[in-house]
Amino acid sequence: MGSGRGPASSATFGRPGIAEPLRFTAAFTKGGRVHAVRYATDEEPPTLYTRTLPCGSGMLIVSEPLDEARDGWNAVPPQHLITVTSEKIESSPVQIASDLEQVV
Repeated sequence: MGSGRGPASSATFGRPGIAEPLRFTAAFTKGGRVHAVRYATDEEPPTLYTRTLPCGSGMLIVSEPLDEARDGWNAVPPQHLITVTSEKIESSPVQIASDLEQVV
């Protein structure tokens, strides 16, 4: 029966035989830094937001805003990695090699 989306094409996801895109957000930490990424192999990465707590007492990194008010929430751009420290937040584009053989 299938998913109803039709056959996957290698042009869609860049690799023959890949039927679904890779979509993820993730966060990891080491010491005083938190890294979080928003990425997808198509144009629909899951959402990721940040918000500085009152009086600079910390930072929230969440998949969706925690309240109805959208004020104060900042969307992480698609295909970006953020690095948060006690002093700053940095954002940089994620670049994945299009051919895995080039990575090795």
